[in-house]
Amino acid sequence: MLIKYTPKTKHIKCVPLVTTDNGIKLTRSQVELSPGINEVSEDEWAVMKTILVDDSEITVVKTEVKSSAEKPKHIRALRDVSPAHALGIVKNCSSGKTLKKWYRTETREFVLLAILKQLKKLNIDPFENTDDEPVLDKVDTGEDDKDPDPDDGKEDNGKILDKMTKEELLAFAKEKGITVAGNKDEILTALKAVVANEGGAQ
Repeated sequence: MLIKYTPKTKHIKCVPLVTTDNGIKLTRSQVELSPGINEVSEDEWAVMKTILVDDSEITVVKTEVKSSAEKPKHIRALRDVSPAHALGIVKNCSSGKTLKKWYRTETREFVLLAILKQLKKLNIDPFENTDDEPVLDKVDTGEDDKDPDPDDGKEDNGKILDKMTKEELLAFAKEKGITVAGNKDEILTALKAVVANEGGAQ
């Protein structure tokens, strides 16, 4: 469901999602509305409209009417409208989460370009994870980029060494003043033994 939020002064509006209706499925406790177009689920809108009864700043976006016989319908998602109408909707959206959601689901090239242009205008990275997105990979903490230090007594030094290339292992050995030679497996075995000995000596 696409809704338009037009505040008198630009600000984000938070609408709490509280209901006693067990038939309504909610995945979040509140909706943050940015000025312009926002996308909410049907269930979220069912709860929101009971809270926002007299709020004239929020309206439902409807389809364009081509003839007087047609009645405008509520737009459920960006893909439900023509590319021309979608371009206008994208230009009026200032919610990074909504734009990124559209970018992940949209297939029309012109609309995708408009979404990217709008994200660039808002200085938002389309590939950066947000709170509403599942994190598929482990979050990189930068630990793998640090030089392993056997003096810190951590048990995972062996695992860090396993990830290193032969050249990195040789550089690590040189840094620690350890003389090693052979293929990668031989060097790795020698370094692990030294790391284990230093860890046990503490």
